[in-house]
Amino acid sequence: REVLQAVEPSIKIACFSSAQMALKDFLYEVDEQLLQKAATYMAVAVSGSLALVMCRDPLEKSLKSQLMYIFMQQVNAKDLTLRDADTMEKFINVLAERNMDACSILVEKYVSDTAVMEVERVL
Repeated sequence: REVLQAVEPSIKIACFSSAQMALKDFLYEVDEQLLQKAATYMAVAVSGSLALVMCRDPLEKSLKSQLMYIFMQQVNAKDLTLRDADTMEKFINVLAERNMDACSILVEKYVSDTAVMEVERVL
């Protein structure tokens, strides 16, 4: 949730900017569908890129935190040695790093779907 809340402003900025640019670029275009398509494609591209830049660090931090929480539920923290804790932290870092692309794809999908709805609302 924290990550999705972090990308909400980027969606609104990208959609508003894209709609304004499309309106300017297609000022004399008779076909409204063309304007709608152009604004939507532009908003999806811009909001997706902007969201990924804005959410990368919060996403990684949240993923590591959630993984640590899950692992700590499975083991007895009293029985962990310093070496075990260090190994677990390294494992969590590797696991988070390897899954960042998949998480980024999910965020990008959410942003794209939201951007399409937002552009339709703005135009």
